[in-house]
Amino acid sequence: MSVSTLRFSALAPLAGFVLACGTGDAKDPVSKQALLAGVSTAAKSSPTSLTLGQAVTGSLDATDPKLPDSSHFDQWTYDGRQGERIQITLESSEFDAYLILGQQSGASIESVAEDDDGAGETNARITAELPADGTYLILANSYGEGATGAYTLRVDRGGAANTTTQRPAAIDYAARYPGGGDPNGRYALMVGIDDYQGIATSLDGPVADARLMGRMLVDRYGFAPANVIYITDREATREHLAEAFLRHLGQAGPEGVAVFYYSGHGMQMEENLALTGTLDPEPDDVDEALVMWGADGRGGILLDDELGFLANRLRTDRVLMIMDACFSGTGTRGAAGGQAKEVKFSDVKGNLTVPTSFLTDSAPVGSTTSKSGDVSDLLGEPERHLLLAASSDDQLSWTASGWPKYGGTISVFTYYLAEAMEAAPEDATFSALMQGVRGKTLAFTQSNYNARQTPQPEGRQSGMSIREFLRQR
Repeated sequence: MSVSTLRFSALAPLAGFVLACGTGDAKDPVSKQALLAGVSTAAKSSPTSLTLGQAVTGSLDATDPKLPDSSHFDQWTYDGRQGERIQITLESSEFDAYLILGQQSGASIESVAEDDDGAGETNARITAELPADGTYLILANSYGEGATGAYTLRVDRGGAANTTTQRPAAIDYAARYPGGGDPNGRYALMVGIDDYQGIATSLDGPVADARLMGRMLVDRYGFAPANVIYITDREATREHLAEAFLRHLGQAGPEGVAVFYYSGHGMQMEENLALTGTLDPEPDDVDEALVMWGADGRGGILLDDELGFLANRLRTDRVLMIMDACFSGTGTRGAAGGQAKEVKFSDVKGNLTVPTSFLTDSAPVGSTTSKSGDVSDLLGEPERHLLLAASSDDQLSWTASGWPKYGGTISVFTYYLAEAMEAAPEDATFSALMQGVRGKTLAFTQSNYNARQTPQPEGRQSGMSIREFLRQR
């Protein structure tokens, strides 16, 4: 299960880059920073967005735009996030490759990192830790003037920086989520976790999933961009998610709307190791949970009951929960190549920080103190919110690449859900929408992975039209 929100921040200054470039060859170092001042970002009207792990091919042609040194370039983009460490490689056997990582500065491009021969011989490579969320510009360029020819370009994870076990930085929740928004407004919280700090297999797709669904809310359903925020990777702790849920989504009043999206690992613990007894009456004596970031090399979890409980704390009954994760034994999502990834711990308590108290309904908004009453399976029988689940509770969820739309590695359910939402007629209901998504997802996973994944809506409001539920104006 999963729901999340996206906040795509404006292009920010890129101070703090960590660069690891090769030593290059014997020729004099060259910098093209001064050459970019007059280069228009509109040189290529619709630059293609690059995604992690997917190599693209292109060519420098005589008709391509030029820098003032008469070297041709192609322009690409990459949607990055704070703390992400990436490695960009440009290779060509037909020209001496030069690579530029930049940002938009008004109508021009400002260089923030460059490399000539960092990938050896005449190939270029930049390794950078991104200090802010935003869209970065990548210029595939040549060292000398007038050079043309074919090239390969790719963006990969930049090494061990994405698997750190450091404790996430402390967050001032009151400052970060000040509240006070329009109670009739529409708010979204998007969560995507690719990097699992070594306690579980890292994934490609969840962060892209969150961004895709966030864009869909803004572009198709008119959500204010400032009301769509996201939490990714290291910041996606149990505490942060709970605080952001209550503080940000809690701004929605009775006439408002709240959307929560999660994409990442889900698990079903084979023992009821967290809350027990009347606090957590699991009929099968197991706990389903989302796998979160923890601290000091340990993971964290958020119980499915707790997430449903958070939803019931909100004042609006227009709460949409979208979950792209698995609760199927110890399995989780599959990889692009069809090989299933699993979260399976022989010692759950040795690897995960398991909650021993439940989130309370009597504490102030944002508090995570304990509760002593009975807790029902609120996600299993939702009354005040609507759940769109990627699969049933005994199935895997999968990712794939090479999609005809949106690009990169995207989870199968999220891809078909976004495609259906984008094309949905104005009177489409969630039930009708999910019927089409279910059919396409099932057909794809059976054909490609020999597995069944059947998304399903849960909740009394599934017959409501999407526009009506989301109060699209």
